[in-house]
Amino acid sequence: IGDIGLQHLAAGLRNNKKLTTLDLESNRIHDEGIQDLANALRSNQTLRILNLGGNGITSTGAQYLAAALETNKVTLRTLKLNGNGIQMKGAHYLAAALKNNNTLLELDLAANHIEDEGIKPLSYALRNNHTLVTLTLEVTQITDDGVRYLADGLCYNKGLQELNLVYNTITKDGAEHLSNALTHNNTLFTLNLSHTGLGDDGMRALADGLERSKSLATLHMEYNTIKTEGAKALTGVLRKNNTLTTLNIASNDIGADGTEHIADALKKNKVINCLG
Repeated sequence: IGDIGLQHLAAGLRNNKKLTTLDLESNRIHDEGIQDLANALRSNQTLRILNLGGNGITSTGAQYLAAALETNKVTLRTLKLNGNGIQMKGAHYLAAALKNNNTLLELDLAANHIEDEGIKPLSYALRNNHTLVTLTLEVTQITDDGVRYLADGLCYNKGLQELNLVYNTITKDGAEHLSNALTHNNTLFTLNLSHTGLGDDGMRALADGLERSKSLATLHMEYNTIKTEGAKALTGVLRKNNTLTTLNIASNDIGADGTEHIADALKKNKVINCLG
């Protein structure tokens, strides 16, 4: 529909009292159109789900949306901004909004150039925002520094249940920070670390936090070059953790020895019901 089409749509949205879901994915929308939409959101109290994925929104558009989110009248529960051109500055704007917003439950920033410095303000927001339930940061150029920021926020957060870090770069150092967060956080339910390059060293570093986690139920570790030593680290998790019910370690290189270690640990595990 483009920016002109969105301008007309926004005009109708201002007084609409029935629409709850608006899907505008891949509609060639840019910051100009987002400004009109954000202004309309300020007076709309029924829209719950807004999908703006795959458009041409930059940090300027993120600023418009963030300003709308900071108002008490906006009642959005889900905001999808995946696959746009939002960078570090845009993350700063959205993080500032999260500090004051108590309605948004899901924020999807996948495939944006957020990078570590953009994660820093988001982590600070997590310290104060206990409403957000799902945060998707897949393919956002995060490294160990960004993971450290996130882990610090998770230590104080009491609301986030699902965190997606797929296709970022996490080594042993980042895994150690996550491990520490898992020992302090009591709400995180699902953690997706697929395609992050953790390897055996990362798996060993993460294992201690997994063993002591009091909430994590689902862990995705696919495509992480985990081998026998990483599998051995997982055996301790399977023996000591009482919350993990779903573990996906598909497409690694665990081998026969690693598989044997995991199989032995499963004999004593009473909670895992899905292993992939």
